[in-house]
Amino acid sequence: MLALSIVGLAIGAGLLSLVALRWIGFLGLPPVFFLTVLFLGMPVGGLLLLRIHRLRKLRLSLVVLWSTGLSVVAAILFLVAIHWTNTKIDLHGAEFDSLVWSHFSRFLAAAIMFLPLFVGYGMIEFAAFRAGLAGLENNSALVYALNLAGLMLAFLGYRLLLAPLGTSGLFAIGIALFLLTSFFLQHGRYYLAIGALVVAFLPAIPGIENLTISALEVKTGEDTLTHWDKPPNQLILDEWTPFCRLSLVDNGHGILGFYEGIYYWYYPRDMPSPRESPGSYRRPDLSFSILVHPGDKVAVLGAGGGVQVAAALRAGAGRVYAVEVVPAVLEVLSGSLSKNIENTYSDPRVVLVPKNARRFLEECPEQLDVIVLASVESHLGGLRELFEPSQVLFTDEAFTQMKSHLVPGGILAISKYTSVDRRGIIITQCFAQLEKLGMSVRGYIKLPSLKKPKTAGYHDMLARGTHYLVVAQNGTGRLDALATLDNFFRGSRVKPLSDPPPVESLPRITDDRAFATGMLIANLGLMTMAEGIAGLAAVLAAFGLALAWAMRRTLKGMESDMHGYRLSAASLLVGFNFMVIEYLMVYRLMRHLDIPMDATFLGMVAFAGLAAAGGVLLARRSSGQILAFSAIIAAFLATAAFLLPSSSLIFVAAAAFITGSLFPKLLRGPDDRLVRVYVFDAYGTLWGGLAALLVPLFLGFSGHQAVAALGLVMAAWSVHSVAAARTNKGGT
Repeated sequence: MLALSIVGLAIGAGLLSLVALRWIGFLGLPPVFFLTVLFLGMPVGGLLLLRIHRLRKLRLSLVVLWSTGLSVVAAILFLVAIHWTNTKIDLHGAEFDSLVWSHFSRFLAAAIMFLPLFVGYGMIEFAAFRAGLAGLENNSALVYALNLAGLMLAFLGYRLLLAPLGTSGLFAIGIALFLLTSFFLQHGRYYLAIGALVVAFLPAIPGIENLTISALEVKTGEDTLTHWDKPPNQLILDEWTPFCRLSLVDNGHGILGFYEGIYYWYYPRDMPSPRESPGSYRRPDLSFSILVHPGDKVAVLGAGGGVQVAAALRAGAGRVYAVEVVPAVLEVLSGSLSKNIENTYSDPRVVLVPKNARRFLEECPEQLDVIVLASVESHLGGLRELFEPSQVLFTDEAFTQMKSHLVPGGILAISKYTSVDRRGIIITQCFAQLEKLGMSVRGYIKLPSLKKPKTAGYHDMLARGTHYLVVAQNGTGRLDALATLDNFFRGSRVKPLSDPPPVESLPRITDDRAFATGMLIANLGLMTMAEGIAGLAAVLAAFGLALAWAMRRTLKGMESDMHGYRLSAASLLVGFNFMVIEYLMVYRLMRHLDIPMDATFLGMVAFAGLAAAGGVLLARRSSGQILAFSAIIAAFLATAAFLLPSSSLIFVAAAAFITGSLFPKLLRGPDDRLVRVYVFDAYGTLWGGLAALLVPLFLGFSGHQAVAALGLVMAAWSVHSVAAARTNKGGT
């Protein structure tokens, strides 16, 4: 029963953390903020538990009740307080730099409200470890494996149940699991079971999920669902998918699509063909249709609501591939809501492709006449994450793939809002990479007024423009597409660029460094980003010093010799290694899956499973043997990072297996050792998570893999040094 209780607690804690991550995402905050609050709260929870209770008399059921209360209070306080902390975030607006402060202020509000939740998480996890060791004959490998098994089930449950239950349902399940676990740990307290049943039925209250989401969503700006969900507009769909909350609004003239409350695409109905009314197609994202010939094969990468697909069909395309990374969009708009987009996705000439565009390019057997990338940012990444999945479409390898699929004279059309590229990094890279491939390239910028000069220089473009277009032609063989567009835009607000972007100082953007073009860097710049990272590192270092001081005060009279300091350092390195390897698993899976977002769930499930298995199967191996295994795997991992990246996943799996054996070898001994291990492991996990998010931006995936290899060896060596010192001291 104790083993099942440990698993149940881990499932509940995991679900609450994942729900908190999703709720923080609705605030427009990236996961780096979530990681910071989570791994600041966990060590505080463990340390607080030791300080207020003598662990030998601690009742796990009481800790669960405390933590459950903290979780509920945190949720209520947050939903109430966010009303007055809600600040303007306009993802398509021009004043990007001011958004940094908006994000910071919202982060502070979210941190204050979510900190009790994650302190409770730390209390529960540490108490479960302590109770498990006491009840399972100090079998640390088994206790650790049970905890990882619970986290693995939490990831699976979140992936499978988010769509039918929503975030409020998953939050209720997490709380109910806490209460049920308390019931099994403390028989006779039937009110716990009754409370669990009541909480489990809360999501059934009509409107509870919408009320929760409404409290979280950004409220101001014309790009929000709140702005558009008013009469006479009609909300025709608002539901969870496995990847995001999808909302559709009919404004009488067309359909607006919202991902998690933010506007991303619009489908206008009753548009004429480009030859009947060319002026209707002077939108940069639709102008490619002027170049489509009857019978052409067109691929729209990032099809969204289907407006580019419809434009290609009206121009006479013989076949259109609608490639979309969010499968639910294609499912909904080709099913019950097909008529709302004029049955575009039901047209027999349209081939629906619900997968990553890069996977489509790898598997597509045909040559194409036109390839379209129109504002492909889904912002399932973007400002809400450091990594935007669509950035893999702007690398050397991606453009090489696209060129290889184009017929002679074929067209590649790329359009973006200037708000996602204020410093011109992405458009500059597009120019440079496409010209290196021998393609003829031209740029256009849409200005807000016809009173501006006839041409728009590169440095002036981003300050005044609203939308830009890059068109590349694969050699010759057709009418000159670029001259056609020049004539087409003459007299309109769309102007040709008077000079190409400068390219001298740009790094080469490859699949390994795809996220170097992410929105944060594209808008903030590397220097500003580096300054922000340095500031965050200073804050976290100060927190680490405070943590060490609090540890010394708490463990006064307990173990505080050199062995204790060595144990703290080893725990920090093990936590760092844990998170770095886990994220590496996710990154390496991205290119192997049709839907990149699945890599997050599958990667974390696979890592937890491998680590749990490694902890159990390697439990009898000595720390010296583990160090030898780690050194061998790290050598292969580092080598594969630069020479055989396609085979890296095998060595990452082996590293995850070894990683699972490290923490249990530290989680032994009296209370002072246990709390040292837990607290500094959580603190190290914080640094590992930040490294896993930031290293790929500067050093690429290969650099991150090399860091992971070094981290694995250092963690294994530190565990071995602790074990050797313990043996010399005659400890256990």
